[in-house]
Amino acid sequence: MTFRAETLSSTLAPASMDHDVGEPSAGADEDDWSDTSSDITELDPAEFPQYFQERNGRLFHSHGGSPYPLPVDAVEQYRVNGQHALLKARIGHNYVGPVSETLRRTEGRQRRALDLGTGTGVWVLEMAQDFPHVRFDGLDIVPIATRYPPVNVLFEMHDINAPFRYPARFYDLVHGRSISMAVRNYRTLVDEVARILRPRGLFVACEWGRYPSMSRGRDPATYLPRSTEFFRVVNDTLRWYKGIYPVAMFLYDYLRESGHFDEVHQRRVEMPIGGDELGSGFRDMLKMYAESMKVMLLEAGRLSAQEVEDLLSGYLYELENVQGMVSVYHAVHARRKAHRYENKPGVAHALQNFAFKSTAKRSALGTVREAELYGGVLSSSLSREHLALTAEFLRGDESFFVDVLSSFLTDAKFTRHELQEYVAPVCEFESTTVASIPATRAIELAHGLAFRDGLGSPLFASAHHPVTAELVQEYASTVFSKNNIAVLGTGISQDALSELVEKSLASLASSSTGVSSTPSTYFGGETRIENHEGPQTVFVGFGATGAPSAELAVLAAHLSPQSSVKWSKGTSPIAESIPPTASVQTVLLPYSDATLFGFIVQGETTEDVKTAAKAALAALKAAGSFKSDDLKKAVAKAKFAAASSVEGRTGFVNTLGAKVLAGSPSSLDGTLAAFEKVDVSALSNISSTLLKAKPTYVALGDIKGLPYADELGL
Repeated sequence: MTFRAETLSSTLAPASMDHDVGEPSAGADEDDWSDTSSDITELDPAEFPQYFQERNGRLFHSHGGSPYPLPVDAVEQYRVNGQHALLKARIGHNYVGPVSETLRRTEGRQRRALDLGTGTGVWVLEMAQDFPHVRFDGLDIVPIATRYPPVNVLFEMHDINAPFRYPARFYDLVHGRSISMAVRNYRTLVDEVARILRPRGLFVACEWGRYPSMSRGRDPATYLPRSTEFFRVVNDTLRWYKGIYPVAMFLYDYLRESGHFDEVHQRRVEMPIGGDELGSGFRDMLKMYAESMKVMLLEAGRLSAQEVEDLLSGYLYELENVQGMVSVYHAVHARRKAHRYENKPGVAHALQNFAFKSTAKRSALGTVREAELYGGVLSSSLSREHLALTAEFLRGDESFFVDVLSSFLTDAKFTRHELQEYVAPVCEFESTTVASIPATRAIELAHGLAFRDGLGSPLFASAHHPVTAELVQEYASTVFSKNNIAVLGTGISQDALSELVEKSLASLASSSTGVSSTPSTYFGGETRIENHEGPQTVFVGFGATGAPSAELAVLAAHLSPQSSVKWSKGTSPIAESIPPTASVQTVLLPYSDATLFGFIVQGETTEDVKTAAKAALAALKAAGSFKSDDLKKAVAKAKFAAASSVEGRTGFVNTLGAKVLAGSPSSLDGTLAAFEKVDVSALSNISSTLLKAKPTYVALGDIKGLPYADELGL
């Protein structure tokens, strides 16, 4: 048997995940970009049973796992292509939502889009013409798309109820239109789409309502009783016979409730049935849809052949004779959430060290030379929540240095050779250096125990998690948005700085919600690491969630054994109890929604560490018995520490930058005023709350001799 049709053909070979996508050549044949309907090919007779079966005079897929109930023959595909053309005419585009922005050409990055349930491939083929720089993939359960697609298109066979073979964060755009009758569980599909979307990638989900509607809000049950009955029977049959449920009305809720998306928007489009040319054409498509649904109604066996005919004839009669009928098209689009933390360990560290490398305006060497000619200093720093780029320069040179900073945000190249030759070696050196400093390593480990993910992620890149230039570029495109950037300046006019920044960042995209993440959660825990370099080290600490509190800052100032006079012990409640060969340092690390508080205890021997740690915890437990002079002294020390921190580059950025990003006043006045309101009762409450939580405990050194947490009374 030879089935001669333009629709029974496909490229069945698996896709290469890394093949290059070229531009269509200037001399390419026009037919290379033609619609499926212009390709007349023959399917080999031996292949036919693998994909198709004929039932009741119509051709259906033979895939055992898919519930899709409609035929896949030339008649049905004519309807699908016709409906596509009419919908495009009604909307004005092949898409809704910010698709053009999502697929914009970006140097050094391959844009990718996936069409679910691609059918004839007409949407993919037209989009491939509009966006020739984008790689388009189309999935369907039968090979009915063209066998000769353009160079930037690949059609593959796949049941969308099964997990995709694509890696995580692979696509910029996933498009699913009229696929609900092929999906058993739409919520599961939403989760899988979220997995393969890049951060800030776009999911466009569109479905036709499966019940009739009337314009001007008229009741369909009153004006369209036969159409209402037809769709009631169809939807009931789809439910019990195929396990398919209407989802058009719930797309918005599915995406919003999944937790994977933000910027969720919906659009309701009414398509007229009858009347003008557009409506008349769509009415013809609905007649064909009714005929295509006829076979399922017969095979379900609940209705006789005559009852099915009567049901169809009633619907067709109202299509022809009732004015004001409309079909409702539900379109929802949403952005994949971008985590405020890196999408892979080490990416933020690599991004920091890519600062001031090659951009579209300057090479790395050019940036160095020009900065030296101006006598300025460029630097970058990384915290667990922020990446800071800093320029220090003479007054009058602000135009050049603002341009240098902004060009990294807008035009960085992220070249592979710079990653290999400059960025990766620096990351490795910094990571190795940190690992060799026991106190810093203990604090790194403590964050992982305290917060696990998010704030608990490693700050420095690891050799066990190699980073690529593409991953860094993807992460940069996520976090470098206008509403995720704070600009601070000292010694420069605010008006002048604002004007320069506005001009230099004009090309930078903006997001209505920016990056997001789930709130930090404190867990706590204990770990012991053998270490033969440096002093015996213990970190003992506690976490608190919520905004940083003035009470914790005052408590840290009270407990700190650091003296205000060099070579003296000071009057801290801890100072007198520390052995001469041991040290205690209070640790206060505030973040936007959590704080890590505790002590780094170090000594020459494990016994020294145990004694000093017990003294620190005893002082913490006694924090409720403050004297008035102790409180006054602690408040003054906390105020001085806060005020002096902004004098340095790091403190200035960490303190005021965080305030600007959070939308708070970029001033110390509020912070200093909050310290004045702290009283003894508040300190007693905060210390009691800390001690009730599970502690975070890290022992680094001779783990046979270093104390366990319970030996310290925790």
